[in-house]
Amino acid sequence: ISQRELLHATSNFSNANFLGNGSFGSVYKGILADGMTMAVKVLNLSFKGASKSFDIEGIVMRQIRH
Repeated sequence: ISQRELLHATSNFSNANFLGNGSFGSVYKGILADGMTMAVKVLNLSFKGASKSFDIEGIVMRQIRH
């Protein structure tokens, strides 16, 4: 998914789509052009270990069927 699609899906990461803060960033609700709803995590790389934690979370999420 492109950055442009993410911006459109989240209405430019508007406060109306803000869901909360995760361990290493903020989470927003997004709705794709096809109507699919998703959560979009915006990673804050200033936190030590954020990148590694995000990689591990991605591995786990790929193993889960939604």
